[in-house]
Amino acid sequence: MSALICEYMIRQPEYRKAKKEYENAHTDDPQDLLRDTMLLWDKPTNIRMTAGSAIHHGAMQAANGKSIEDAFGEIWEEGYTDTVRKEKNLGLKDYEPVSFREDDKKLKEYLTPEIYRSVLENATNGYQEALRGANIIVPEEKIEVKFDNIEVPVVGYVDAFGNKCVVELKTKWDTLNSRAKSGFSSNSTPSKLGPNEQNDVTQVSLYKKALGAEHAKIIYANRLDYKIHDVTNDMTENALKSFHQSLRVRQNQMKAVGEGEQSVQKLISTTEADFSYFMFRDYHPDQIEIFKQIFLEQQ
Repeated sequence: MSALICEYMIRQPEYRKAKKEYENAHTDDPQDLLRDTMLLWDKPTNIRMTAGSAIHHGAMQAANGKSIEDAFGEIWEEGYTDTVRKEKNLGLKDYEPVSFREDDKKLKEYLTPEIYRSVLENATNGYQEALRGANIIVPEEKIEVKFDNIEVPVVGYVDAFGNKCVVELKTKWDTLNSRAKSGFSSNSTPSKLGPNEQNDVTQVSLYKKALGAEHAKIIYANRLDYKIHDVTNDMTENALKSFHQSLRVRQNQMKAVGEGEQSVQKLISTTEADFSYFMFRDYHPDQIEIFKQIFLEQQ
């Protein structure tokens, strides 16, 4: 809960506010200060997320007819335009590791063009197999899902849709292993959908519900292989039921503390923060210190 509070009630509002003030500034001196404030509240990405997004884009291009060579060249060196944010992303070759994360630096140094290309080929083969028969594969379609007695709809973007089937791609990148000669070992693709994949099942189930699709599949791809898992109707029904229940709990929690700044303070005061939780690993240390101070002041 503390990670959600820090992200959605503290960091994101502060970032949007700082970005708006920076964009509306007309003189140089205030702009420098406002830019620093905006960057303070920005959240850096990491190589796994960046590479995963690039592989998805390249695999979509290749699955729709582009050659692997051209698709790889685009995501590796040329850069590509994000279909959701409509922004140009740098090629993976020019990715700069997050300065405060040693694991990000090591993984960036380890990942070679050959590894990226292997993952791209496996992801492309996965899309083509999972969506065989589709005349065209539609990427990044925006969806909204409404649940009974839930005031705010769930919004997301489907990785791929075609032939009445929704597909979600998950890339699996090698992990640190001090005993391995390279320092890394393969992060295997799951042989079946278990508890560790429940969030993935819920995600694709939401897409299936939103688009009225008949089938839902999840592709897991790494540098060695890919696996495709069908999400059955029973799995979809159970996932949506559980997710709906969690939404009701969260909504009731928010209503219990009211709205506005005072409600955020009250929610913080009743929440125990665990800053060792994995969701905090991508935040800058300066941001973590601000979060800690805010929680300390409200306890």
